Amino acid sequence: MRLASLSLFALALLAVGTAFAAPSALEKRIAAAVDRRADAALELLAETVNVQSATENLAGVRAVGEIYAREFRALGFETRWVGVTPEMKRAGHLVATHRGKRGGPRLLLIGHLDTVLQGVYLDMAGIAIEAGAGAIGDYDTCSFTTTGEGRFRPLPGAHPAIGDIGHLEVLPEVRIETVLPRERRAAVVSAMRAAHPYEEVAYDLMEETEFLSNRRTYGLGRYGTVEKRAFRSFVEEFKEITRSASIQLIGDLDDPISTVGFCSGSGRLLIPSLPAHLDLYISGDLSYHDLLGLKEKGIKVILFPHFESERVFPSVVRHLLGERIPELYEYVDPVYTL
Repeated sequence: MRLASLSLFALALLAVGTAFAAPSALEKRIAAAVDRRADAALELLAETVNVQSATENLAGVRAVGEIYAREFRALGFETRWVGVTPEMKRAGHLVATHRGKRGGPRLLLIGHLDTVLQGVYLDMAGIAIEAGAGAIGDYDTCSFTTTGEGRFRPLPGAHPAIGDIGHLEVLPEVRIETVLPRERRAAVVSAMRAAHPYEEVAYDLMEETEFLSNRRTYGLGRYGTVEKRAFRSFVEEFKEITRSASIQLIGDLDDPISTVGFCSGSGRLLIPSLPAHLDLYISGDLSYHDLLGLKEKGIKVILFPHFESERVFPSVVRHLLGERIPELYEYVDPVYTL
């Protein structure tokens, strides 16, 4: 009798399994819809997990909430953010509501927005480093991270990743510092802005200045100070000394200048090493983009022809040697003009 009962039970299990083996037409449609959205679902998942959203990272949790609010709104839901008191040290809750037919079923779905742990904060530094930042001497992957409190208020027209229009947000934020060569500046900034969830990313670019104790006392160029005067006055005196009929200029002629740098011949390779406080740079063979870059820094330019600038140098040497060894030195200029 016991064997018969077991056999009947096994047959019942087999019958149940057989009944659910083939999906219904509705289940097939659901599965097909899931398959069609597989790529979009993976993209949404990647977007979500790339946001640092540990529970204590209130800004990150709000950012994840905005991502899902966008998706819910696309499905016809109404969304709102329900905040909590600051003492709770939590971001709050995203509530999405879809009003169906009267008398229909009511469903409540609850999920977590805080999913990515705090250790992922360094991802932004990793993105910058992959784009070419973080190298100091014989070391790479160099960066420094500090935490602080950020404040901002979205104004009309903004599309904030976190916060509401007209509402002051006070959130814990992270500041990441690293170093990069000038030629990688555009690539690093572009990678950082593309990866950051904020609509307006706050960032600074500061040029390094070498300590005077580490600076060489020799080089291809020179810089020094002159009596403060208008750029126009300096240009007129410069033309008279160099006997140049015409020169090309960058900068307002009425602005004052005091610190002047000079490199004969081609001086474009010295541009990254120019002192930050330089008022005027005199050199040759500078490209249009070199000139624009110097103008953006507030440095005026006298574009001195390559050949003309190098003719100045022998005349200086002639005076120096003539004072010291007049009996042995005679200067002959081999260049003449027809």
